[in-house]
Amino acid sequence: MKKLVNFYINSSMHVALAVCALVGVTSLEFELPIDLFFIGFCFFGTITGYNYVKYAQLAKFNHKKLTDTLRSIQVFSLSSFIALIYFLWQLPLKLWWYSIPFGILTFLYAMPIFPKEKNLRSQAGVKVFVISVVWGGVTVILPILNANATIDMNGALEMIQRFLFIVVLMLPFEIRDLKYDPDTLATIPQQIGVFRTKVFGIILLIICIGIEILQNYTEDKFSILKFFVVALITVVFLWKAKQKQSEYYSSFWVESIPIIWFCIVYLT
Repeated sequence: MKKLVNFYINSSMHVALAVCALVGVTSLEFELPIDLFFIGFCFFGTITGYNYVKYAQLAKFNHKKLTDTLRSIQVFSLSSFIALIYFLWQLPLKLWWYSIPFGILTFLYAMPIFPKEKNLRSQAGVKVFVISVVWGGVTVILPILNANATIDMNGALEMIQRFLFIVVLMLPFEIRDLKYDPDTLATIPQQIGVFRTKVFGIILLIICIGIEILQNYTEDKFSILKFFVVALITVVFLWKAKQKQSEYYSSFWVESIPIIWFCIVYLT
């Protein structure tokens, strides 16, 4: 069972489910139709992108020494890429163009484009913000455009809120990786310390709650309460985050928060 759970997490299926959950949140909040082809595109696109970022360099330099698990992930990633092409083919051409900037950011995040073979991931202080832009764009902008809706003020506010929310979700990972990340990465905990990182995350969540109030105070006050519950859950996980975390604290439980968010919105 543990091997299955580890494969589920390490193959990026869990993070892909979290992305799809956020797409679902956007669809429900903006009353957009659920497009299963778009959901499939997001799910397999996330798996392909994340596994490319995590394992491309490892496979390149250690292709003769890959473990059975990594070989299985390679095969699974190739299958996911084929599925991605299938689902992308079912979507309108305009969405291909809208997706290109986020695909390029994902590519540049892993591939060396700067001097001394550096990529966006290794640039000081930008890692968490690149990820947040891609997640925000894929889970807010693309669903709205795919439904032929326009991005109005509420859509722009949703994008800002989603960007800030993803930054907060990344902070427990940043805290966990303090002992592994080189100082040149200049991550948020490296710059301001663990305690201030948690305070910073709480401030961002307060801004997110403010955005939710701004969006819904005249139409759907219950939506504000639902997001407040999600924010409170996020605060608990952020505040309890530490360098010595349990194996699944960030990679499973923290990444489950978007799924919890979707369940709260869908069931209430």
